[in-house]
Amino acid sequence: MAQTGIPDPHVLMQAYLAARYRVQLEGQWQPITIGAPAPVRLRRHVAHAPCALLTAFNPGSLVHEEADNRRADAALQAALDAACGQRLPSLASADDGQWPEPGWLAVGLTPQAADTLARRFGQIDLLCWKADDVVRLRMLHRRPRAASATFVDWMAPD
Repeated sequence: MAQTGIPDPHVLMQAYLAARYRVQLEGQWQPITIGAPAPVRLRRHVAHAPCALLTAFNPGSLVHEEADNRRADAALQAALDAACGQRLPSLASADDGQWPEPGWLAVGLTPQAADTLARRFGQIDLLCWKADDVVRLRMLHRRPRAASATFVDWMAPD
């Protein structure tokens, strides 16, 4: 059963900025760092396509049952297959390895389309970048007054 209540967006932003992100490319995990370009090998693989790192696990940043997460992930995979040219496995976790969340690097998905999918699956954040730009954290929430960080975009609800 899921927990109730939405965590504080400023606290979540801090946790997301401190998290570890990885994308699997040809059997090797490539680290993704907010505020830095994607690894060279990954940039070469995606060429100049926009990229978004998404998950369907634990909507609202609240713990959900494994079976619910797996069903949501299957639906996200189908949506990505219909929306973009390629997806690669990803894994996000807290810096200490806790709270692991499998997901997908969507190659060729615009930030706006990625926002739409993330919202559809109840997510509060995602990572986006293109070409040699730095990876940015996109928070799908109004920016709280206390929240100020480089490489973070606040995307208020429509």
